[in-house]
Amino acid sequence: VSRNATPNEAQLKEAVLDIDRCRLVCRKLRSEGEEKRKMSSEDDDKTAPLLLFLEFKAKALLNDPKLSAVLERANSLPSSNADYFEMMAEACSRSVVKNEPVAVQALKTALSMRLRSGVIDYDKCAQIFRRLVEMTPTRPSALAYYQEVCKIVQGLDANVYPAQELQWLFTGAWNNGVYYYRLMRYVTAERWMSISLALLSKYPNKG
Repeated sequence: VSRNATPNEAQLKEAVLDIDRCRLVCRKLRSEGEEKRKMSSEDDDKTAPLLLFLEFKAKALLNDPKLSAVLERANSLPSSNADYFEMMAEACSRSVVKNEPVAVQALKTALSMRLRSGVIDYDKCAQIFRRLVEMTPTRPSALAYYQEVCKIVQGLDANVYPAQELQWLFTGAWNNGVYYYRLMRYVTAERWMSISLALLSKYPNKG
């Protein structure tokens, strides 16, 4: 198979079996006292995430209905982090796969990890929020993300949340408010516009 070609179903199923065989080999090595002493805990930590990611990617291409279960197993890995789950989201967001429910699940996990970290990278959080909003099919379901990010931004000093992403958010919220205003759904319109104004109040270059 060429580098850019998509493996066929038989090749992907064989890959999953190969991954399982690799796990068995790793378990055998760890169970042997002499080999166990030669393997550092760091080496051990690197093996499981790699094999699980390869399994996830193969099963995503197979459109496995139990793909979310692989994602849940990743949560139990001590070495898993936000970058790891973002890679998983990317793996099932490509045109040949497009398993958006699992991608959303992975992004939410990544976002939660980033927001719980000691030093929060708001640039990366902002990117995740944008991806979640863009993957949301309806305005009502997008509202929860806007409300969450608005609450976060309100607790920050100016210039902390990326200005470009902040502008994208308050513009989108305002446009959604206008949409509902034209439908004469004034309560919903006010909700969206209030979010927009709250976000705008934290924009560093508002004039």
